[in-house]
Amino acid sequence: MAGISAVNMLGYMNKLSAAFQGQPLTPATKAKLTALGYDTSSIKTEAEGRMKLQELLLDKTQSSDKTKKTNKSNGEDYVMAKVKRLADELNVSYSDDDTVDDIINRITTKVEELMAKAGDDKDKKADAIYYGGRLNEVKRMLESQIDLSGTMNMTANMNIAFHGLY
Repeated sequence: MAGISAVNMLGYMNKLSAAFQGQPLTPATKAKLTALGYDTSSIKTEAEGRMKLQELLLDKTQSSDKTKKTNKSNGEDYVMAKVKRLADELNVSYSDDDTVDDIINRITTKVEELMAKAGDDKDKKADAIYYGGRLNEVKRMLESQIDLSGTMNMTANMNIAFHGLY
């Protein structure tokens, strides 16, 4: 998780323990723990409550990071499948080691070749335009995926900052 290392976490917990030493668990902290599904009956002080809250939020964020990586992987697989399908239709070669960008570059070259070879033949031009449109669709999907990933990371960081976890 960005911003919180084990050393930072330990320092945070030490400061927290000193700041709330002996104070009873506040209703606000109790409510936050309960909202996260934690039984607060074993927590007696505000320091214990805040440390547990920090731990739960960190676990939840790390779990969310794993889900994001899985979702990103699934999204990348979807885009890669679309790119490979288009490459197959255009007889563009690729290997398992190629990235999406590698294959897209080859498809772009092929579509440009089709346009150049089409000349005045309307059917060939229509085919080239069709494949160019499909290529642009795949490119937009890839860009949307990158934009969405950036937005999700920014939102996660804002939530962490809002909850004072930095």
